[in-house]
Amino acid sequence: MQKDGISRLGSIPKDQEGAQNIHWIKQNGKDLKFEVQETIMKVYLAEPIKPNSTTTFTMDWDAVIPQQIRRSGRNNRKG
Repeated sequence: MQKDGISRLGSIPKDQEGAQNIHWIKQNGKDLKFEVQETIMKVYLAEPIKPNSTTTFTMDWDAVIPQQIRRSGRNNRKG
């Protein structure tokens, strides 16, 4: 959506942008290497997940909810 030829997304102040911040991820208690590229997180497993087996992932992360972006965010009249 644009207003006066400027995208609303491009006009959001930096301190009001949304974000997902991944601090660490573990598999069965072992630290894992990971990469985040935009909305995709690639995780390098410590050990393969074999058929009929289980594994436990734990992670520490936080998120910043944006003030208002289309159908998401806080105080958004579009729901």
